Amino acid sequence: MTKKLSIEILSYMVIALVGAIFSYVFIQTGVLAIGSKVLTRSDGFNEYVNQGATELVSALEKDVNNIGEILKWNLEYPELQVSLYRADELYYTSPDFQTSDYGLEDIYIFEITTAYGIEEVHISPCYTQKFILQMRIMSLTASGILFIFFTLFMCHYKFKYLLLISETLKMMEVGNLKKRIVVQGEDELAQVAMNINALADRIEEDIEAEKQLRAQNMQMVSSLSHDIRTPLTAVISYLDFLYRKMYVSQEQMDEYIQIASQKALQIKGVTDTLFAYTGDNKQDFSKKDQVFKVDILVNQIFLEMDDWLESAGFQFVYKNNISHKYEISIDIMLLRRILDNLCSNIEKYGDCNSPVHAVVKVEEGKLVFNLLNKKREDQRKCVESHGIGLKNCRSIIEGYGGNLEVKVDKTFFEVIIELYLQNSLELPIKNLQK
Repeated sequence: MTKKLSIEILSYMVIALVGAIFSYVFIQTGVLAIGSKVLTRSDGFNEYVNQGATELVSALEKDVNNIGEILKWNLEYPELQVSLYRADELYYTSPDFQTSDYGLEDIYIFEITTAYGIEEVHISPCYTQKFILQMRIMSLTASGILFIFFTLFMCHYKFKYLLLISETLKMMEVGNLKKRIVVQGEDELAQVAMNINALADRIEEDIEAEKQLRAQNMQMVSSLSHDIRTPLTAVISYLDFLYRKMYVSQEQMDEYIQIASQKALQIKGVTDTLFAYTGDNKQDFSKKDQVFKVDILVNQIFLEMDDWLESAGFQFVYKNNISHKYEISIDIMLLRRILDNLCSNIEKYGDCNSPVHAVVKVEEGKLVFNLLNKKREDQRKCVESHGIGLKNCRSIIEGYGGNLEVKVDKTFFEVIIELYLQNSLELPIKNLQK
């Protein structure tokens, strides 16, 4: 990939260098021009020139060919340059090693009479090599400063964009993952901005997924805990009946023992699921489905619900007109968890003075279970509920492709469960954990 940013910055530096070179020429020319005007207009320099001219005339009147005297004069007045003309021909000028090439206009032009005739003298101010060197150093320094200024000025937006990226990273570091960097250009900084934005999106998605997973975990654990509590209450109740010998026959005692045993096995199944779910090696939960005759299964369900509700002081009225030709595939432990939740809700919120009605029928290849009870008038005495039981029941039913519907009004509470029969069109089965 082409390094666009480095090429761009290099081009900025080249442009700045060209600008600095031109500025060096203009600066030095300007400094010399300003210096010449200041120099020639100052009283001190004019006095200096007058004095030098007077001494030069004296030296020429003594002996115009005495070059040594003229050179001596040049050393004493290094900022003056003299040119001598004889018959309009230049025969002497100040040596280059004492003066610079940057001469100014002549200040004095006069004539003197010597043994060789009329001599024309031109005196003009000049810059010494030392002065020129100082001006060059100053001009180079100024040009260097301008070069840095031009470079920084042209790279200003890149530095500003880099600071914006840095500030955004600091905001992300303290937890503000909603902040994003506006992508500018197509160079490496723009690519860095896009990568940071993509990283922030990914982190935000991971955090959201973690929150959802944590919420699902809490929901699953709460649901399983609720499913443990319900059959555990039944086990305690039946064991208490047995302990206090609240049975009238050996058959009833055996029935209590059988129900308590079934509830204990149900608790074991739920706890195994809970431990597997919260363990280090999580695994997919598989339903242990079995095929049952619907009429026999429904009668068994009604008998268990009748025992539960009767012990809780409710009258249970049910109707089952399903023939033996229908079959259903289901996990009996999961089905018992659903029924236990429903009975537990009736015991908590139902009116024991009104009967609980249950009807089972077959409609369009589905087993439809309808449970209706009257709500207790004084709901303030009811135990607070978070709806965990019903959510868990709905999750199980939907795992079989079925549906659970709850209808509530001021007087009645109704639950409608639909499950597909074994010989009906099978629908995709959802995972129980989703």
